[in-house]
Amino acid sequence: MGTRYTFTCQCGYRATVAGDYDISEEGATATISCRTCKRLHDVALMPPFTSLAPSPRPQLPTACPKGRGHDWRLWAHPGPCPRCGATMRLGEMLQLWD
Repeated sequence: MGTRYTFTCQCGYRATVAGDYDISEEGATATISCRTCKRLHDVALMPPFTSLAPSPRPQLPTACPKGRGHDWRLWAHPGPCPRCGATMRLGEMLQLWD
């Protein structure tokens, strides 16, 4: 079962994302930080994927969902805010998905 959490920053930025790799019966996602649009996004991963064992990781996402030419990197909590660079704080779990 996949999960989504609220992450907040001292600068006021908020995002609802998984905060790392996530997998369920419906698919898998990875959280990215886009340096171009300065946002966190969960990006769907294309099959095949089998587990979220620490090694090996599922394949990488192909692009930021807001633009294929955007400069992005994988993001995991605790990680930097995409807007100001401060460490994001983990908030409440908001969503469970299958």
